[in-house]
Amino acid sequence: MNADLAKEALEILKGTKGFVLDQAPDSMRQVLAWQMGESIFFFVVGLALLSVTAVCFKKFKDFASRGDEVAPVFVGIMSSVLGLIFTCHSFLDILKIHLAPKVFLMEYFSGLLK
Repeated sequence: MNADLAKEALEILKGTKGFVLDQAPDSMRQVLAWQMGESIFFFVVGLALLSVTAVCFKKFKDFASRGDEVAPVFVGIMSSVLGLIFTCHSFLDILKIHLAPKVFLMEYFSGLLK
């Protein structure tokens, strides 16, 4: 009985191996497409945060005349830092996916194994 179960399991594994090998190219394309979309999204979020910075520093003049200088400066600095981080990191991912997709996939899958 155990030999039959082992033989059955081996046949299932052989069938699964073929399925995985057939689906691997499509799966990799989907991973690249998803990561590209995610990177573009965070790039746009970073640009939006940088535009918040510009608005905050324009409003700084209005707040400075009333004596409240801390709020727009703090929001402006924080949004500029976050915007730069999002924008730079996302832009580098977009470049890597576009110029070296195999390198990106190796780094992505090695990060999953850690």
